[in-house]
Amino acid sequence: MMHLSYEQEITLIKRLLMAVNVSESDAESLATVVTHSDFTGTYSHGLSRLCIYLRQYMKGALNPQPDFRLVKDKDAALVFECDDGSGIVAVNRVYDAVSNAPASMALPQVWLATARTSASEPTTAAAWQMTM
Repeated sequence: MMHLSYEQEITLIKRLLMAVNVSESDAESLATVVTHSDFTGTYSHGLSRLCIYLRQYMKGALNPQPDFRLVKDKDAALVFECDDGSGIVAVNRVYDAVSNAPASMALPQVWLATARTSASEPTTAAAWQMTM
């Protein structure tokens, strides 16, 4: 049986994700979460998920280069367009964006939204709420 160190697992996952055109920073985010899951005993969200993620990128179900952006900033709610990117990456990017907000700005909820549209398919959307 082969055993990988924490650093070796991150490196392996990053290389595999970058091979399907995921940016280095996004691959780092995904690799860190997957590796952390393995090393803290949450194996269901560790390497066992990697093949699923890779297939989703290769089939176009996940966008390896999403155009992540803030689309609405209204009162105490922010809405981010995640462009069919990974939820793990989206949550990390939102955390980075929100953690740089002024302390005086109360943010009770943040919405991550993604929509897929094409000429042959109706629009579908998914949203996640992250309470601050």
